Amino acid sequence: MTIAGESARLEAERAKALIDAHLAAADAERVRAENFLIASDTEKRTARALAPLAAAGYHLLADRRWPRSRSAQVDLVVIGPSGVWIVDTKAWRDMTIAVGRVYRDQEDVTETFEALESLLETTRQALADVGLAPGEVHLVVAWSGRKNVQAEVGAVEVVGDADLLRRITRPGQRLSDVAIDSVLQSAVDLFPPVSAPAPIS
Repeated sequence: MTIAGESARLEAERAKALIDAHLAAADAERVRAENFLIASDTEKRTARALAPLAAAGYHLLADRRWPRSRSAQVDLVVIGPSGVWIVDTKAWRDMTIAVGRVYRDQEDVTETFEALESLLETTRQALADVGLAPGEVHLVVAWSGRKNVQAEVGAVEVVGDADLLRRITRPGQRLSDVAIDSVLQSAVDLFPPVSAPAPIS
């Protein structure tokens, strides 16, 4: 026997569960948006810090896609006399590097650095086709708001963003103007620009 009002109660519970799910999704998107805003600010700060390189024969490719990826992004690819530098800015408050592992607060985020190391290897292989030695391609994580930081996680370097300009220029003249032009042309193809996000429908 059907109890009076039972179907209405069940429908109300279903509607409430749907509302809760939408609110949770909205909260998650809000956090995601805030993270993107922080990333935008720190990446702009890194680009401003490296702007003087343009006068020294360097080229800065900002907001590029990873090779063969539709979503992964590279903050900056810097190409110039001292080689090729892939720059990834991290705005993490706390980061600890211990025994080859990376921790953000208590969370092990080493996989993020392993993915960056894979990007480095892909780039080295691609640019070898234009005669660039693997050792001339570097991947640096710029830790936003930090200075006097120097660490390595595999082949990935970690420096404070305040030290990034000095790190990039430290090797001096490694590439000729002809080599820079050749590598730049290949890098533009290898790292296509990030497309604008689709509009909200």
